[in-house]
Amino acid sequence: MGIYLCAIVKPIVERNDIDSAIIIHDKVNQKSFLNLNNCVFNQPHVEKLQTIISNFTENIDILALGYTGMAKGKDKNQLTEHNDIWKAPSDYILSDNIVLHMTNLKFNKAISKSKSNQIDQVWLDGQKERGDALVNGTILNLDKYTLTKEQLDIECSLVEYKYYFSQKIGKIPLGITPLAVSGITYIEENSAVEENTNTHFYIGRRSPKVTQYPNFFELIPSGSIDQNSLSKESDNIDYMKQLYIELAEELGAEQADVKSSAAFCLIYDSQDKVYDIGIKLALFSMGTFNTSKSDEYNNIRLISLESLEAEIIKGDVVPTSKSLFSAFKESHIMDRDA
Repeated sequence: MGIYLCAIVKPIVERNDIDSAIIIHDKVNQKSFLNLNNCVFNQPHVEKLQTIISNFTENIDILALGYTGMAKGKDKNQLTEHNDIWKAPSDYILSDNIVLHMTNLKFNKAISKSKSNQIDQVWLDGQKERGDALVNGTILNLDKYTLTKEQLDIECSLVEYKYYFSQKIGKIPLGITPLAVSGITYIEENSAVEENTNTHFYIGRRSPKVTQYPNFFELIPSGSIDQNSLSKESDNIDYMKQLYIELAEELGAEQADVKSSAAFCLIYDSQDKVYDIGIKLALFSMGTFNTSKSDEYNNIRLISLESLEAEIIKGDVVPTSKSLFSAFKESHIMDRDA
């Protein structure tokens, strides 16, 4: 006799993505069946379903899909089709008004004892291999987002870094989608990037010891958003505070060195299952910064627009940085034409 498990998944951004998911697992024959009803693709829903599935069975033998057409939002300003947003393995959506809120979700309550033991073992092995370079902490997990013409609202919850490390290194499906910040730090004289040959960008070669994309080039600064960015007065999250911390640690530059800053996009990296808020930082001048503070990068240098495009073509650039650069150029064109 099979055991029937039912999980109801609510819409993430007020659209009919997956109305319900039914998982049936036959313990006698060791077969599993997953039925998705009214299922327009949505990446956060997929991550949640993977978490549910992994708690009961190692794989799915039969996958049944209900309706797979376009979802229609009630609000004409609502962005309702997920595939219209994420068109590439690492892609972006533009928004010049990004707001973060905390939820009361507690991630680790859904983890079984056997899976918890696997996580502990992966973390222990990681500590033996990486030593003091591997430190547990608390990071933000993106739970859902709502995009309208006015703004992008993102809801988050706290999760220990070791869980994401176990998902990434130990290949344990936990459905975690961390939220981070990625800055594009530059110096330019004119506002039109395509006409300015004197635009320069700070880029770093990532250390071979980091968890994500070792030895790849990356635009700086970047880093996970932790609980230090939480507001004591409200449920808002000051992600700019985290970016300035990363700027000081990685480049040795202070907030006073920044001429202007603005969040302008949300990026999703499907390989690492990480969301990044893209932020542009224009510096007053090149200055003399202390880049030796960072253990995350082997070297940091200032390169021209043409050199950065050449590095991206070669391919050894973090996917998020590629999308960040594309979004940066697009937003500059929009600002110029506005």
